[in-house]
Amino acid sequence: MASVTLKHIEKIYPAQDKPDGKQNLRISEEGVHAVEDFNLEIKDQEFIVLVGPSGCGKSTTLRMIAGLESISRGDLYIDGTLMNNVPPKERDISMVFQNYALYPHMTVQENMEFPLKLRKTPKEEIRRRVQEAAEMLEIKDLLKRKPGALSGGQRQRVAIGRAIVRHPKVLLMDEPLSNLDAKLRNQMRAEIIQLRKQLKTTFIYVTHDQTEAMTLGDRIVIMKDGVIQQIGTPEEVYDHPTNLFVAGFIGVPKMNFFKGTLLKTGTEYKVEIEDVIFPLPKDACKTLVSSGTLVQDVIIGVRPENILLMQTESLTQSGSTAKAQPLPTQPANAGLRALPGTADVSELMGATVQLHFTACDGDRTAVIPALQWESMQLQPGQPLAFSFRGSDIHLFSETSGKSLLREPEKV
Repeated sequence: MASVTLKHIEKIYPAQDKPDGKQNLRISEEGVHAVEDFNLEIKDQEFIVLVGPSGCGKSTTLRMIAGLESISRGDLYIDGTLMNNVPPKERDISMVFQNYALYPHMTVQENMEFPLKLRKTPKEEIRRRVQEAAEMLEIKDLLKRKPGALSGGQRQRVAIGRAIVRHPKVLLMDEPLSNLDAKLRNQMRAEIIQLRKQLKTTFIYVTHDQTEAMTLGDRIVIMKDGVIQQIGTPEEVYDHPTNLFVAGFIGVPKMNFFKGTLLKTGTEYKVEIEDVIFPLPKDACKTLVSSGTLVQDVIIGVRPENILLMQTESLTQSGSTAKAQPLPTQPANAGLRALPGTADVSELMGATVQLHFTACDGDRTAVIPALQWESMQLQPGQPLAFSFRGSDIHLFSETSGKSLLREPEKV
């Protein structure tokens, strides 16, 4: 078990060797910057998830930790020891790959024994460790089979088993569930959580799936174009995104964004969207006052689950300037002002319904309890009214995209 420290880590490729799918990376005289100034302190036994869209540099970072990619600049420490020039086999790290990377001519048992044989581990110790891992992963009955006779989920268990038999200080996992169907991914996520409790090792996990990131990680590192955007717990990055990218990337369905204006009267702030005023709560006003925030154009973000649908009868001919009354199945929201919209498509998701609607010159989404939806009877093309509380507003600068309601992330 080990701590891992990355200090100012960078990966720069020659310009002619620009990796596929990485069109937005910075290019300098040195070359293409696939990872820039990456700084992270990982505690012993912590589960860290690197997440971001394809080409953001997360897998490259993982491969630098493993020693499969050279480090162009910066320092990598494992348990306080500098590892930049240490060969991969001497780093006491195991890695699980996206494509399983099993030897097709070997049985499951032989695949799991292979890394221990390379290290000249005694036979009895090899047998014990393989049996221990097979029991943990429930693959004892598969030990005599070859990978070609296994399902995707079984192959992934074998790949994980081969990695953990070494009892590594650090376990790296590069999109290990991306080749599995949705049901199997859910099952394997739960199994990885259980595995983590039993192994008590340090995990560094790469994924483009933010659901995996939110359910697995103690902390999440969100990357874009080779640069860290935010580091925090799942709750922190969801409730307090540091910029527009994080706000739009984390959350399913994605956050709704509205163009508006930030207004100020004394120490009180409000936002205006299409002539409708939404007062901001006291804590938000206090933050804006302390940072000296000026009146400006802003982007207002609201999570779909915080969109409140209103009775359309409350909209007068003057439209959005009328006060809205909450639907009978919603809690009272006295004084809320409504914006007009038009229903498009609804999707039943079990206990909730996702309503897609058009409003404020854009496509919007609301998440509504299924029981409440039954009382609405909204049809495609039907007018609706919606609102939200000031406490549910996320506020971003229109020019920089940074959050105006939190301190910039120090990374």
